Amino acid sequence: MPPVENLSFSEWPVPEAQYEKFFLSNDAKLAAKSPPSGATISFLGDVPAIQMGNDPEEVVFEYTFQRKTRLLGTSKAVLYMSCPGHDDFDVFVQLRKAGKDGNVLTHINIPMQDLGVTSEKEVGDINPLKFLGPGGVLRASHRAIDPILSKPHRLHHDHTKEVNFLLGRL
Repeated sequence: MPPVENLSFSEWPVPEAQYEKFFLSNDAKLAAKSPPSGATISFLGDVPAIQMGNDPEEVVFEYTFQRKTRLLGTSKAVLYMSCPGHDDFDVFVQLRKAGKDGNVLTHINIPMQDLGVTSEKEVGDINPLKFLGPGGVLRASHRAIDPILSKPHRLHHDHTKEVNFLLGRL
Protein backbone atom coordinates (compact mmCIF):
# COMPACT_ATOMS: atom_id res chain seq x y z
CA MET A 1 0.00 0.00 0.00
CA PRO A 2 1.53 3.38 -0.94
CA PRO A 3 2.00 6.07 1.72
CA VAL A 4 -0.70 8.70 2.18
CA GLU A 5 0.63 12.07 1.02
CA ASN A 6 -0.57 15.60 1.73
CA LEU A 7 -3.33 14.69 4.15
CA SER A 8 -4.81 17.97 5.41
CA PHE A 9 -7.00 18.79 8.40
CA SER A 10 -9.06 21.87 9.27
CA GLU A 11 -7.67 22.05 12.84
CA TRP A 12 -4.77 20.83 14.92
CA PRO A 13 -4.95 18.78 16.99
CA VAL A 14 -7.41 16.89 14.81
CA PRO A 15 -10.82 17.10 16.55
CA GLU A 16 -11.82 13.60 15.40
CA ALA A 17 -8.69 12.01 16.87
CA GLN A 18 -9.29 9.23 19.38
CA TYR A 19 -6.53 9.09 21.97
CA GLU A 20 -5.68 5.65 23.29
CA LYS A 21 -3.56 4.66 26.27
CA PHE A 22 -1.35 1.57 26.27
CA PHE A 23 0.68 0.00 29.05
CA LEU A 24 4.00 -1.79 28.93
CA SER A 25 3.34 -5.41 29.82
CA ASN A 26 5.57 -8.10 31.28
CA ASP A 27 5.64 -9.99 27.96
CA ALA A 28 7.16 -7.16 25.85
CA LYS A 29 3.77 -6.12 24.45
CA LEU A 30 1.72 -2.94 24.66
CA ALA A 31 -1.54 -3.74 26.43
CA ALA A 32 -4.85 -1.86 26.58
CA LYS A 33 -5.12 -2.58 30.32
CA SER A 34 -2.63 -1.96 33.09
CA PRO A 35 -0.84 -5.19 34.05
CA PRO A 36 -1.80 -6.55 37.50
CA SER A 37 1.78 -6.31 38.76
CA GLY A 38 4.90 -4.38 37.94
CA ALA A 39 8.01 -5.76 36.33
CA THR A 40 11.59 -4.76 35.74
CA ILE A 41 13.45 -4.78 32.45
CA SER A 42 17.19 -4.27 32.48
CA PHE A 43 19.44 -3.28 29.60
CA LEU A 44 22.81 -1.69 28.96
CA GLY A 45 22.27 1.92 27.99
CA ASP A 46 25.74 2.64 26.64
CA VAL A 47 25.69 0.21 23.69
CA PRO A 48 25.91 2.05 20.33
CA ALA A 49 22.65 1.97 18.39
CA ILE A 50 22.30 1.99 14.61
CA GLN A 51 18.46 2.06 14.50
CA MET A 52 18.03 -1.03 12.36
CA GLY A 53 15.22 -2.43 14.51
CA ASN A 54 17.36 -5.15 16.05
CA ASP A 55 20.03 -3.27 18.00
CA PRO A 56 21.54 -5.16 20.93
CA GLU A 57 20.16 -3.93 24.26
CA GLU A 58 17.21 -2.23 22.54
CA VAL A 59 14.03 -2.68 24.57
CA VAL A 60 11.02 -3.29 22.33
CA PHE A 61 7.32 -3.50 23.15
CA GLU A 62 4.97 -4.60 20.37
CA TYR A 63 1.32 -4.00 19.55
CA THR A 64 -0.67 -5.41 16.63
CA PHE A 65 -3.67 -3.41 15.44
CA GLN A 66 -6.70 -5.55 14.63
CA ARG A 67 -8.02 -3.09 12.03
CA LYS A 68 -6.62 -0.50 9.66
CA THR A 69 -5.47 2.39 11.84
CA ARG A 70 -3.99 5.79 11.08
CA LEU A 71 -1.58 7.16 13.69
CA LEU A 72 -1.22 10.92 13.70
CA GLY A 73 -0.33 13.73 16.03
CA THR A 74 1.87 13.63 19.07
CA SER A 75 2.68 10.64 21.22
CA LYS A 76 3.77 10.58 24.82
CA ALA A 77 5.31 8.00 27.11
CA VAL A 78 5.21 7.84 30.89
CA LEU A 79 8.10 5.69 32.09
CA TYR A 80 9.45 4.82 35.53
CA MET A 81 13.19 4.29 35.28
CA SER A 82 16.36 4.18 37.31
CA CYS A 83 20.03 3.85 36.48
CA PRO A 84 22.13 2.03 39.08
CA GLY A 85 25.33 3.90 39.81
CA HIS A 86 24.16 7.18 38.24
CA ASP A 87 21.84 9.98 39.29
CA ASP A 88 20.95 11.06 35.74
CA PHE A 89 20.62 9.55 32.28
CA ASP A 90 19.21 10.20 28.82
CA VAL A 91 15.99 8.53 27.67
CA PHE A 92 15.33 7.79 23.99
CA VAL A 93 11.89 6.57 22.85
CA GLN A 94 10.89 5.86 19.28
CA LEU A 95 7.71 4.47 17.74
CA ARG A 96 8.43 2.14 14.83
CA LYS A 97 5.97 0.55 12.46
CA ALA A 98 6.31 -3.00 11.19
CA GLY A 99 4.60 -4.56 8.20
CA LYS A 100 2.47 -7.69 8.28
CA ASP A 101 5.65 -9.68 7.69
CA GLY A 102 7.21 -8.23 10.86
CA ASN A 103 9.87 -6.19 9.05
CA VAL A 104 10.40 -2.69 10.43
CA LEU A 105 9.19 -0.04 7.97
CA THR A 106 10.59 3.37 7.12
CA HIS A 107 9.23 6.33 5.18
CA ILE A 108 11.03 8.39 2.56
CA ASN A 109 10.29 12.08 3.24
CA ILE A 110 10.09 13.11 -0.41
CA PRO A 111 8.82 11.14 -3.43
CA MET A 112 11.40 8.53 -4.44
CA GLN A 113 11.26 9.57 -8.09
CA ASP A 114 12.45 13.05 -7.02
CA LEU A 115 15.42 11.41 -5.27
CA GLY A 116 16.31 9.41 -8.36
CA VAL A 117 15.92 6.06 -6.57
CA THR A 118 13.52 3.18 -7.08
CA SER A 119 13.73 1.55 -3.65
CA GLU A 120 13.89 2.89 -0.09
CA LYS A 121 16.80 0.49 0.47
CA GLU A 122 18.88 2.85 -1.70
CA VAL A 123 18.53 5.59 0.96
CA GLY A 124 20.67 5.12 4.07
CA ASP A 125 18.89 4.75 7.42
CA ILE A 126 20.92 7.54 9.03
CA ASN A 127 19.67 10.16 6.59
CA PRO A 128 17.29 13.13 7.03
CA LEU A 129 15.45 11.99 3.91
CA LYS A 130 14.32 8.82 5.69
CA PHE A 131 11.87 8.91 8.61
CA LEU A 132 12.18 5.96 10.97
CA GLY A 133 9.31 6.95 13.25
CA PRO A 134 8.39 9.61 15.79
CA GLY A 135 10.73 9.80 18.71
CA GLY A 136 11.69 11.76 21.74
CA VAL A 137 14.82 12.37 23.79
CA LEU A 138 14.88 13.67 27.35
CA ARG A 139 17.52 13.97 30.02
CA ALA A 140 15.82 12.34 33.01
CA SER A 141 16.75 15.20 35.37
CA HIS A 142 14.73 17.55 33.11
CA ARG A 143 11.50 15.58 33.41
CA ALA A 144 9.52 18.32 35.23
CA ILE A 145 6.40 19.30 33.29
CA ASP A 146 5.48 22.94 32.64
CA PRO A 147 1.76 23.02 33.58
CA ILE A 148 1.14 26.34 31.83
CA LEU A 149 2.51 25.38 28.40
CA SER A 150 1.38 21.74 28.48
CA LYS A 151 -1.81 20.62 26.76
CA PRO A 152 -3.56 17.23 27.02
CA HIS A 153 -2.12 16.22 23.64
CA ARG A 154 1.34 17.77 24.13
CA LEU A 155 3.49 17.92 27.26
CA HIS A 156 6.14 20.61 27.65
CA HIS A 157 9.13 20.20 29.93
CA ASP A 158 10.27 23.42 31.57
CA HIS A 159 14.06 22.67 31.51
CA THR A 160 14.65 25.34 34.17
CA LYS A 161 15.86 23.04 36.92
CA GLU A 162 17.56 19.69 37.27
CA VAL A 163 16.00 17.10 39.55
CA ASN A 164 18.48 14.26 39.77
CA PHE A 165 17.59 10.78 40.96
CA LEU A 166 18.49 9.35 44.31
CA LEU A 167 20.74 6.41 43.55
CA GLY A 168 18.79 3.17 43.35
CA ARG A 169 15.34 4.85 43.31
CA LEU A 170 12.77 5.13 40.52
